[in-house]
Amino acid sequence: MNSTATLSIITALTALAIGALVQRHRFQSWLTAGETALRQANRPNTSPVTLSTLPLLVQNYLRLAVKNPERRYHHVEFRQSGRFWLKAGGPGLPFAANQVMAIGQPGFSWLAKIEIPPLHFVVCDRLIDGTGALQARLFGIVPLASGGDDLLRGELLRYLAEIPWAPTTILQDAELRWREINGRTVEVRRRVGEVDAGIELHFNDDGLIDRTWTKERVFNQGGHSRQVPWEGRFSNYAQHGEFFIPQHGEVSWLLESGPFTYFKGDITSYNVRSILDILNGMGLG
Repeated sequence: MNSTATLSIITALTALAIGALVQRHRFQSWLTAGETALRQANRPNTSPVTLSTLPLLVQNYLRLAVKNPERRYHHVEFRQSGRFWLKAGGPGLPFAANQVMAIGQPGFSWLAKIEIPPLHFVVCDRLIDGTGALQARLFGIVPLASGGDDLLRGELLRYLAEIPWAPTTILQDAELRWREINGRTVEVRRRVGEVDAGIELHFNDDGLIDRTWTKERVFNQGGHSRQVPWEGRFSNYAQHGEFFIPQHGEVSWLLESGPFTYFKGDITSYNVRSILDILNGMGLG
């Protein structure tokens, strides 16, 4: 190999390395900006929802799940570990994730590292300022996937389904709309922009939310999209500070061929930040 060819190879490899570093930096900046927005953003200055205006099932649940319902909270942040399935019947891939959830308005960022040895993928699923986003990158660098056509609806449904992990959302998001279905089930709906979405919350014998369900979420497979029932299950409730929350969660598509459970995760740490905490941190308390 002559010197010219060697120089060409070195130049090409250098360009690839620089390109990878730029991609990684841009992705990390995007991630950081989103999480910072959730941790520091102002919340709507609205009056809290009056407990007595809610369905009785929801009132009783809040008395179990929140020690001090009059206190205003800003966000929760927790870590998860578990397994994620890319397809029915496939192997469960280990993951570790960090999630930030806003309280008082739709917003969250779920950042996960999914292992497929010797590879790993970094996935971010989020809803911030009325915009849904989904990014998956090999080694956090190479783009592999992004969200589909009905992404905002899916993210809004996830926000509603994960109320058990941030229960005072019920009192602080004044735009939630409630309808009692029966003695064990209520529907909660929320609008963001032009998208209106709703999910059913099911309560167990103890008055805790153990299941969420909707037929409004879109399932994408083989280039085809259709609405398929989507279910979440919660268990192993435990006290974390002022909140009583489920430590285990599972998420499934209820396909014609049977349930496809693609997520099983456990909370490994959990922290709640009040609005007063945020103001004190900014020197404004």
